[in-house]
Amino acid sequence: MLVLVIDIILIEHAVRINEHYIIFFTTILFSLSVSEILIVLSEIHMNYQKNNILKSLSGKISKFTENKKGRNVKILVSQFIDRHPEYSPNRDEIYQIMCKILRDQKQTNPGEKQNKR
Repeated sequence: MLVLVIDIILIEHAVRINEHYIIFFTTILFSLSVSEILIVLSEIHMNYQKNNILKSLSGKISKFTENKKGRNVKILVSQFIDRHPEYSPNRDEIYQIMCKILRDQKQTNPGEKQNKR
């Protein structure tokens, strides 16, 4: 916001002294500053949405894995996607979250044996 204030002050000064080339360049500078701010706000919004989706996804995956005996991540991911097809575009995130949850469960239950093939 401070950048926009400075840009407006520069434009106002250029208009007051009636320098057309300075008005032109400060107007370009002002428009670039506004564009940059809008792009940054858009990226912040997208990251916020993604974090919210990942939080809810982590909760669903955690509940899903509580009663599962198998520890094969590929099978668990497929089962989760079969149960929740709306998350199929997020397969990579599901895989990463599933690995983290299973690792955490293994650390909290070190005496539990894993199923082997």
